[in-house]
Amino acid sequence: MGSEPARARFDPERRQRILEAAADLIAERGLHAVRVSDIAKRISTTNGTVHYYFPTKDDVLDSAMTWAVERAVERQGADLRAIDSAYDRLIRLTDLQLPTTTQVVQEWSIWLQYWNEASLSATLRPAHAEYYGRWRTMVLAIVERGQRRGEFRGTDAATFTDQFSCLFNGAGTQVLAGSLSPERMREIVIGFIDTNLVSP
Repeated sequence: MGSEPARARFDPERRQRILEAAADLIAERGLHAVRVSDIAKRISTTNGTVHYYFPTKDDVLDSAMTWAVERAVERQGADLRAIDSAYDRLIRLTDLQLPTTTQVVQEWSIWLQYWNEASLSATLRPAHAEYYGRWRTMVLAIVERGQRRGEFRGTDAATFTDQFSCLFNGAGTQVLAGSLSPERMREIVIGFIDTNLVSP
């Protein structure tokens, strides 16, 4: 009997607003500097409302990181599906993930914190592995598409994907830390693509 009113009050849009606010705050301040009261204040609600949707602080912060990564993966996939050339897809993926806009910088900030938390907490590792696996699968599919169509030479696609991912993540981390410019990151990544997939 008491559960009926609770179900009636559940609002998916409010839950998403909480996740958006939490993700923004994580990107701006760092995971461990965000309080439930900060999230509530950001969207003009109460701590109790946040806790209604997410019982603990860890619940809302973990969910916000997962939600932000999911949003980024979906955004990339939707954009890439409209591009026919495998080479152009790989370049576009590079451009989509360059830390040059506020949104992408926030995504990188959250992703780096996700890495860190997954290294410390075994409970986050399965989700981290899933999302990182989806990135690798996307890159691998692009490379194999290019090889089937004759755009790319027959290098080992899985090895390229691992090397590309390591290079990309390392360069992106340096951009966020201020030791590499986005423009130089783009040159390095595209040079790697051309050297390993295009050049004879």
